[in-house]
Amino acid sequence: MREAAFQFYATDWLAMFLTFVAFYFLGEQKKVGFIFGMLANIAWLIFAILAGSIATVIANIVLFGLNLRGFLKWKKL
Repeated sequence: MREAAFQFYATDWLAMFLTFVAFYFLGEQKKVGFIFGMLANIAWLIFAILAGSIATVIANIVLFGLNLRGFLKWKKL
């Protein structure tokens, strides 16, 4: 079981954690949430490459771009 948990060098665990942190900060209306989102996308991208999932690679490239766009367009409410 432990081997399966770290099969992808824990990139999936890191990506999951960073995604939760990103959503938390975005829910708190903090711009830093987009930074954590981009870090999560990078971790998910590495995981996707290791797992051989082309759809996940494409999705995280697009999501990274959307996070970057959100960061650049951010205006405090």
